[in-house]
Amino acid sequence: MNRSVERRRFAVRGTRSGELVVGWFSHPARGRVRCPATPMVAASLRGRGFHVREERDRPAPVDEAADGVLFTASYLDRAGGAVGLAVATHHTDQSAIRAAREAVLAWSTAWRSRRLVVTAAESCRDGEDPASATCPHVDVAHQELGRFVRRGDRVVLVGHRGQPATASLAAASAEVALVESVDEVAGLRLDPDRVSYLVVPGTVVEYAMRVVAALRARYPRLRGPHPDDLCYAASDHLSTVHAVAGGCDQVFVLGAATAPDTADLVDSACHVRNPVHVVDSLERIRPSWLAAAESIGIVTAPSAPPLLLHDVVDALSGMGPMSVVRRRTTTGSLAFSDSVAQAPQMSVV
Repeated sequence: MNRSVERRRFAVRGTRSGELVVGWFSHPARGRVRCPATPMVAASLRGRGFHVREERDRPAPVDEAADGVLFTASYLDRAGGAVGLAVATHHTDQSAIRAAREAVLAWSTAWRSRRLVVTAAESCRDGEDPASATCPHVDVAHQELGRFVRRGDRVVLVGHRGQPATASLAAASAEVALVESVDEVAGLRLDPDRVSYLVVPGTVVEYAMRVVAALRARYPRLRGPHPDDLCYAASDHLSTVHAVAGGCDQVFVLGAATAPDTADLVDSACHVRNPVHVVDSLERIRPSWLAAAESIGIVTAPSAPPLLLHDVVDALSGMGPMSVVRRRTTTGSLAFSDSVAQAPQMSVV
């Protein structure tokens, strides 16, 4: 790619003062140049306060009646097609000319071959969100809750406030107490002979078990569900986040900047990689993040706009030759064979 990189300035017409035009263009020798990074470059210029217009195609460079200048950079992909960047503006607008030149140089300097490692929010069986109230694991938890309450127990929910599954279970009975952390266990005042627990689906099992251990230390007669009923979707997603963050040069967390689920993923990724960049729109991405990144991990929070992952991957495809892989961690039940289950028992005489 580096050997084919070319940066050129052309005269064009159809520009207006006070406006930057970002889009695909026609190169005199290379023909039509694809510019997938256009939305990202345009967003960065808008973030600097410029009025930006995006176009699918710019007219070919002209020799006469030009009213603007077009700054371009392009390279040839492995199929021989041209990929690049282009920003045009009116020839009398000096501040816009500087911005156009700087944008093309900054973004094209970040071109390199790279790998994207993508993990989206995991779903539990039947494709449901493990934190939603419609997950099959939540149905099982409701059944267990009813069984514990009918037995006369006070039920401790181990989970996070604000999750739909937590709200659904808490609203099902008045005999429910919610704890999020080990520290909250000390504040419980329960009958030690009448207490059970449930792990809310969508909770990281490894974190929940620390709380359960504290509960059992305080209430030795604590009862709970069968281990087969635990939901591992959140644990699997956390493991995947750690694996992706640990194996990549940069990590992008796609999600609403102020959403709790985004903050949780940032915190998880920061355990193995720092810094972690929150991306809630293409405008957030900076060329400096990409310049030295041979691999970028992309983690998607549930709060991310539906098309953000697609938009980010598509824009990054214009930043050099790129492969996209998906990494996923899955926990499944281990079935013991009949031969093991029926193994003869040792007897001592």
